[in-house]
Amino acid sequence: MIKWTAQQRRAITSAGKDVLVTASAGTGKTAVLAERCANILAGSAEATDISQILVLTFTNAAADEMQARIAENLRNRFQKNHSSYIRRQLLTLDAAHISTIHTFCKRIITDNFGLLGIDPTFGVIEEDAQNLLKSEVLNEIIEQAWEDSSLAPGLHVLLQQRNISPATSGFLERIIACSRFLDSVVGRAEWYERAAALADAAAFYTSELAQQQKQIISEKLAQCKSQLEYSQLLDQKITATGHWTSQIQTDFLGPINNCIEYLQKDDLDRCAPAIRNFVKPKFANKPKDMPPEIAELIKAPAKEAIETFKKIADLAIINPEYEETVAPAASLQTKVMLELVKRFDRAYADAKAKLNCLDFADLEHQMLKLLTESDSTATALCEKFKYIFVDEYQDINPVQQAILDRISRPDNVFVVGDIKQSIYAFRQAKPQIFLNRLGQVTDGAQPKEAPVRVDLSGNFRSRKAVLDFANTVFSRIMTKRLFLVDYDEKTFLRPEFEYEPVDRAATCPEPLVQMYILNEESDGLDDNTLDEDPAPAGADFISSTQHQAAFIADKISEMVGKKTGRAQFRIYDKQTNEYRDVEYRDIVVLMRSPAHRANQYVEIFQLAGIPVTSQSQAGYFAATEITDSLSLLKVLDNPQQDIELAAVLRSAFFKLADTQLAMLRKHCDSTDSELRPSFYDCAHTYSQTGPDPFLRQRLARILDQIDNWRLQARLKPLAEVLWQIYRDTGYLSFVQALPNGPQRKANLLKLHERAIQFADSAAAVQTTSLGRFVEFIEKLLERGTDWSPAEPDNITENTVRIMSIHKSKGLEFPVVFVAELNSKFNKTDSYGACLIDDDCGLGLQVIESNIKLATAAHEVIAEKKLNAMLAEEMRILYVAITRARERLILTASKKATNCRNILAPLSMLPAESVRDWQLTSANCHFDWLLYALADHKKLHDLFEPESTQDSIDDNLFAGRLIDLPRLNEISNAIMQKKRTRLKQPAPKSAKTTNQTRRLLDRVRQSLNWKYPFDDLTKLQAKTSVSKLTHASDEFAGTEFSGAFDRRPGAVSKDKADNKLIGTAAHLVIQNLALDRDITIDSIKSTAEKLVSEGKIPPKAAEQIGFDSIMQFFQSDLGRLVVEHKDHILREWPFTFAYSDPALGEHSDSEFVIIQGIIDMIIRTPTGLIIIDFKSDDVTADFAAQHAESRKYYEQMNHYAAAASQILKQKVKETCLYFLKPAIAIEVPSCH
Repeated sequence: MIKWTAQQRRAITSAGKDVLVTASAGTGKTAVLAERCANILAGSAEATDISQILVLTFTNAAADEMQARIAENLRNRFQKNHSSYIRRQLLTLDAAHISTIHTFCKRIITDNFGLLGIDPTFGVIEEDAQNLLKSEVLNEIIEQAWEDSSLAPGLHVLLQQRNISPATSGFLERIIACSRFLDSVVGRAEWYERAAALADAAAFYTSELAQQQKQIISEKLAQCKSQLEYSQLLDQKITATGHWTSQIQTDFLGPINNCIEYLQKDDLDRCAPAIRNFVKPKFANKPKDMPPEIAELIKAPAKEAIETFKKIADLAIINPEYEETVAPAASLQTKVMLELVKRFDRAYADAKAKLNCLDFADLEHQMLKLLTESDSTATALCEKFKYIFVDEYQDINPVQQAILDRISRPDNVFVVGDIKQSIYAFRQAKPQIFLNRLGQVTDGAQPKEAPVRVDLSGNFRSRKAVLDFANTVFSRIMTKRLFLVDYDEKTFLRPEFEYEPVDRAATCPEPLVQMYILNEESDGLDDNTLDEDPAPAGADFISSTQHQAAFIADKISEMVGKKTGRAQFRIYDKQTNEYRDVEYRDIVVLMRSPAHRANQYVEIFQLAGIPVTSQSQAGYFAATEITDSLSLLKVLDNPQQDIELAAVLRSAFFKLADTQLAMLRKHCDSTDSELRPSFYDCAHTYSQTGPDPFLRQRLARILDQIDNWRLQARLKPLAEVLWQIYRDTGYLSFVQALPNGPQRKANLLKLHERAIQFADSAAAVQTTSLGRFVEFIEKLLERGTDWSPAEPDNITENTVRIMSIHKSKGLEFPVVFVAELNSKFNKTDSYGACLIDDDCGLGLQVIESNIKLATAAHEVIAEKKLNAMLAEEMRILYVAITRARERLILTASKKATNCRNILAPLSMLPAESVRDWQLTSANCHFDWLLYALADHKKLHDLFEPESTQDSIDDNLFAGRLIDLPRLNEISNAIMQKKRTRLKQPAPKSAKTTNQTRRLLDRVRQSLNWKYPFDDLTKLQAKTSVSKLTHASDEFAGTEFSGAFDRRPGAVSKDKADNKLIGTAAHLVIQNLALDRDITIDSIKSTAEKLVSEGKIPPKAAEQIGFDSIMQFFQSDLGRLVVEHKDHILREWPFTFAYSDPALGEHSDSEFVIIQGIIDMIIRTPTGLIIIDFKSDDVTADFAAQHAESRKYYEQMNHYAAAASQILKQKVKETCLYFLKPAIAIEVPSCH
């Protein structure tokens, strides 16, 4: 019988109103939710059928656990009273709505497919396939955008000088990121409208963004004031007389106080110049007897304040020229980016429709659309569900909340969550929704109809020592101002589980919480590089990550008694309800971002003889069993693949020796044929005529087996074929017997599981499952994607686990190492070139001459994202610390000097609380721990700051500073094993015989063999005229001369890019009305219209040669254009098949698809006249020579060939018209 706390009992029994449960870590929220469900389902007062409750979770595992707990609870009740009603509830439990939000949405959508107009057989595309599809769609829409004359000029401005390489996280990837962000926005169309309005360059200083920038300035000024006052406090404390206090008040605080006063009066006209014109004062000299480090300690906060104050001048609202210079460029580029995101959304939706699939975001939006457009459906669901439960409510997003609002009533929603554990911002979780709901509820003192709030703080997980540490840390540093919630009495964790006292349970006298600082003081690295693992300088280089891994491995070995044979302490086993010695399986190592470190930890642990598993390490596709299996699948898809077939034949599937493979090739090689037979053909030939009867028969069986599997692959689902292969070859049993066998077997089972998922998803519908899956895997590998190795089924295996803090959420472990606490916070979201926000729209960095200029929206969004990132990192630290049941060990690589710099000012002013600016200045989680524990004597003893008075001397934690010699001693002992393992005896030299020479000659002949049609492999199947004739331009070197003399275009009046001006001139000629007189005014009005439509940047329009365009229409060629105005083709796109020996030696029988756009074609009765306009900066005398050197003649001949073939009319004349010298060059035709 569970003994519920008063808080839990209130959460379980509250009825007739909405209930919000704030459940801190380890407070039994899942048990409470399951008990409340069971009470409702088993209650006799009011019959509630199982189909009338809705329980929503965020993971399938949580849904399964919830259903299992409800079932267990109901079974226990049934065993007591054998109620037929409870029995019926148990029998129908599998049909209950207990699932993830996405599963619930899919179920309702499928039931109402007719109302939504979708195919009820739709699939849900899995994540990897979704990412590949998005990449394909992105490439398509960018290519289309370049071909769109209305968008191409703006696109050119947006992308110039940006990294758009597909091999990296280039700028174009932000289009996908923006679309993904909008998946959690309720009104996508409304967001686009708002973002476009915010991007409007007009009236910036009165805009909403300007108001938000004023708020940023106000907060920054308050921070500066606090820092300066802190310096004054330090000065008065240390010097008694306050050596710098008066100067700080006059020279530093004076200007800042003035700006604060101006801003309070909304007098930006006085505030902005005061900030811009501020001149940094110089500190007075220090007293002669004051050590330099003390002087720096006093002045440091003031110096930081002045730097912050100076940076305020960079904000757009302080820049008097922003509206005139940066704003127009920002407006144009933002609108182009918005258009690209819109096009991506449409194209991605079309691609999914063709595959008849939805992604997870679609499930939510389709559900919301159904509930919005069909009142009857919403009403039916609202009436159907008498009770609605939502677990992990802090992770909900706006779309999910909108769905919940439409199916709930004011008295039937029970939500449970913890704002302190909201750590899924990357999934678009919005903790503000939780806070908003908290603001609506009460603790029971309000009217009866008001929603109820219940706070669960009784912790059933951790020992009191661990909870005391967590409470001490977060009560000092977790505040509502910065991190959305105050860590106060309501949230303090209180121990509820009665552990055996430590003095009887442990043989280790150390406190249960230990903190180890690995002092890297003398290694030449600063704290900004300790978490980056620089490239090794030599074979003996040991990184800070390897130091930490080695140190933790050493501590684990001590704990389990690896050397002594006796464990250091015992832990409570919840499965057996007994105390036992600590084992490897009780220990977990948590990291913030283990992706780049897990492999190193695994390697170090294995070298130390510690069994370890990690789902965070990479290398799934590099595992031998996976490479062999994928090679086999590729052979089944296409056996004419030499490398894959050879790999399969020598793998554990068929076990041919290398010498046998060589015999196949030797038997089949023919010197008479120019083309070598494939390895598959060699194997087939040997199976019929090979000299070795044993090998011949074996090959015949192997090829028959492959042919049989290939046949099965055409008839059966991929997963069935893969399982048939495992069964026919005994491959699972084989790998199970190898070293690390459970892991290898789990990897193969994961491949089978992914094959099932792929077949179930819509990604496999276009072609056969096998072929599409092979293509899918190859594309993943091309993108550098990797899967983490599978976790063995037997999770109780005695191994240490390494995982991310995110994956540990909801779990608990007897012993927790929180490692790599020195890892720097990832601020990419606030520094990126393109930022997106619900309220502020899209924020770009405008690039001019390689200088990035932040737009107003970018500055506001960056500040919001930085604050949100810090808040989430604080919550991540909370999650990490609260995973521990009995032992918590914290490790960080940190220089002692840097630790001392954080602790020193706090030790001088022990009565002062930690300031907000100190917390926001932290670069890593360990900095926060230092701030939180700065008043403890343990840290003072370690780092000896200037003052240790009034420090707390308790046994809250143990602190140790591990110096570099000790680290090297531990690390070298482990790395020596690696060096020993890698040592191999040198091979003995062999005598060179005639037979050896002949074999070497054969090897050289094979290696030097060249494919006779090699030139065709370099021939593109599809290209453009520009690439054919100007291929070298694509790789032309960048001109850097005068780079240091350049200024940003937004600041200076430098000319626009010549290519951009040329494109603008082309657009004007294309859009000129030929049915009326062409004058300078009509040309200019056309340009102005294009500018207003966003098709031409204003700067480019200003530099168009209007006189040059006018001169063209006054020339003979121009008059001919006007004369045939009804038979003019402008910006005429074409696609045609082209064959020419000039493309390659063997290309006369090959066709290349060529695309291009011809500026102008005049269709006359006697033939076509083709005109191509050039804006090159040349004189009339050198125009012809320049055209020939630039291969313009060849380009025009391609145009002529295309036009004559497509329009079925001969070409009369082809002309190049150079606008600047106003000269026409007739192109000699070779057609």
